[in-house]
Amino acid sequence: RQSASSTMVGQASKAADMRAGNVPKPGMKAMNGGGGSVSRSSQKYVAPAAEKPKAKPKGLTHGQMVMQWEANGRDAEGKLIKHTPKKQGWTKDEINRARDRADAERRRAAEQAAVTTTPAGAAGEAVETAEGVPAHELARARLRELAHALQTGAKGAAGGGAEGASAAEGAGASCEPPPEEQWAIAECRRSQLEELECLEAMFADEFVLVSSAGGVERLRELSESLGEDAAGTDAAALREVAAHPPLECSLQLTAHGERPAAEEGERAVPLVASILLRVRLPVEYPKTPPVLAIEDVMVTTQEPLGRDKMLTTVARLNEDALVAAMLERAAATLPEPCIYEVATCLTESALEAVGHSWV
Repeated sequence: RQSASSTMVGQASKAADMRAGNVPKPGMKAMNGGGGSVSRSSQKYVAPAAEKPKAKPKGLTHGQMVMQWEANGRDAEGKLIKHTPKKQGWTKDEINRARDRADAERRRAAEQAAVTTTPAGAAGEAVETAEGVPAHELARARLRELAHALQTGAKGAAGGGAEGASAAEGAGASCEPPPEEQWAIAECRRSQLEELECLEAMFADEFVLVSSAGGVERLRELSESLGEDAAGTDAAALREVAAHPPLECSLQLTAHGERPAAEEGERAVPLVASILLRVRLPVEYPKTPPVLAIEDVMVTTQEPLGRDKMLTTVARLNEDALVAAMLERAAATLPEPCIYEVATCLTESALEAVGHSWV
């Protein structure tokens, strides 16, 4: 009891001293409270996060470059004009206008070539042709079937060789290229994918992807995941991109020309060459030339084909000379993407390779 009273007296004395200003007021911590001010200098130092280097601005894609070349026109030799003093960068509207202009020119050329030019009367009046499907349209339909058969055959070969591919992969692991070469191949792959996308847009009805669509999509996803920094990229993804099989596609191209008159007074016969071109892009393309092969070609007239007649070619083209001319055009274009130039070369000069090989 005495102890309790002495404690109370002590507390009352301290309270009186505090009111008189003789004793400093306790802080929150002294009163078993929380909080209190905390100086910034007492906080733990955290180093600022390192800023990632900004990616270098990308140049024009291949699709944008082709549209720009189309807008620039062609020179006296018929080649696309690629270098002109022009403002840097293209807007989306400019690209769309260039694409529409190229499509309109292509449609106009096709319509002019599709006009059936049968012998007319003495007064120059048009003569109606017999009912039926023009031979060149039947040839193009046949070409489409061959292109899809080529695609199906490539898929079957790829599926049937899965075990062999796995064995080859295991055997080739020891001769895997170093990371620097893998990165160079990956850069080529990106260019190839952009070019294939552009070709598919420009040759909407003529382009067929021979390689597996799923494999190409997988390659696209991996290529995008690599980023722009070779040192910080995913090594497994880089190896897969570098080891991907060469990309292949086919183009169903059409060339127009005429067969000279056999005798004086006769008219030249308009002809259409329907050509199936197969394109293979090596892993280091466009640093190296593409592999080109003419899978099929048929030269026909523009006359309707009678029901009792068989669709046959009226001329044989010199395929070796055509491939050599295309590779020469490719060599003049590399290391820029060259398949559009190759296709243009073929359509411009196909019927010049007939010579005397008329059927």
